[in-house]
Amino acid sequence: MLNITEKKCFEWIKKSFKLNDEDITRKSNRSPDFILKNGKSFECKKLYGKNTLVLRTKQYQLLKKVNSTILIFNDFIDSPMFKIPIKQLKIGKNLKYL
Repeated sequence: MLNITEKKCFEWIKKSFKLNDEDITRKSNRSPDFILKNGKSFECKKLYGKNTLVLRTKQYQLLKKVNSTILIFNDFIDSPMFKIPIKQLKIGKNLKYL
């Protein structure tokens, strides 16, 4: 079952890439959250407060390995506020280990 952020993400991916449900693989309790048939992958994250994104070390490593894109949503809009390729995030520069 998808949470609210994942539902928004799933619907946005379908609409943006003009896909059907069966064209998107959902990885329950694993990263990345969604994988497309063309190999692109997406991790959906909720923004907490004004500037907090929670990304655990193991999750970061998994996402980096598959060159995923992080889609950041909030409670008030149905499209991502930010789309960040994982390779743009660097530990120590704009990420801290948790």
